[in-house]
Amino acid sequence: MPENIIFQLTIFNISLSIFVFTIISLGYNQIIDLIESELKNRQNKLEELNKAKDKFFSLISHDLKSPISTLVGLSDLMTERFSTYNSEKQLKFLKQINSSHKDMYKLVTNLLDWSRTQQGKIVTFYIDFNIAKIIEETISLIQNSADEKRITFRILQSKNHIVNADIQMIKTVLRNLITNAVKFSYPGSVIDISTYKEGETLHVKITDYGIGIAKEHIDQIFSIDRTLSSKGTNNEQGTGLGLIICKEFIEKNKGSIWVESSIQKGSTFSFSLPLSKSQTEADSVS
Repeated sequence: MPENIIFQLTIFNISLSIFVFTIISLGYNQIIDLIESELKNRQNKLEELNKAKDKFFSLISHDLKSPISTLVGLSDLMTERFSTYNSEKQLKFLKQINSSHKDMYKLVTNLLDWSRTQQGKIVTFYIDFNIAKIIEETISLIQNSADEKRITFRILQSKNHIVNADIQMIKTVLRNLITNAVKFSYPGSVIDISTYKEGETLHVKITDYGIGIAKEHIDQIFSIDRTLSSKGTNNEQGTGLGLIICKEFIEKNKGSIWVESSIQKGSTFSFSLPLSKSQTEADSVS
């Protein structure tokens, strides 16, 4: 065999060996990168679960204890000294007991919703429904709390906005957002609720003109490890958990949620949802 052919074969074998080694090395490095990435993702997930667990026990040990302590204290007073109080004092205590019951109910409801989302036990059922009706139903449920603070609602929306989402999740979102608006509004003020379409998306805006949120806190209100608990304008209690649930539920329904706020000027919470197919088709025809 001529020497030049032997030389070419040798060069070819060396090049082939280098190529194979390079491919193997790249494959090995990619496998290592994938393993490291997966380990990092699992570590982040574990950290999130630990934060969620810590938050859960914090809420149970502190926030749930407060309304229960109030109920026990007031009921003890009513039981032991009922006959010594006049009707005005008795009514005052009964209203405080009722208020504590409501706080506890809201907290337990949010805790149950949140724990179910963490365990992945909530199944999303997408249906078409008129969100205007759900907004009206939610306001009727919260009307008593608004009346106590002489707060009025201004509704600026179409009666025919049909969205495709999980109706129970959206009811929970609206209940939390409108309750918060009442909580942080000044007595005698107004809450604006509006909806508008943008392409194939519906936007819902809930605006109060209350105490507002500090700029440095806005990025924290939807985070489980940095939730803020603030008292309302009538010292209403809160945990901040409701907003975290809102974010999770809206994202499960292919939407997004955000807030704009200024101290002493109020807050606007907005979220988006996909319009129903029939709604978008009707809009395109018109």
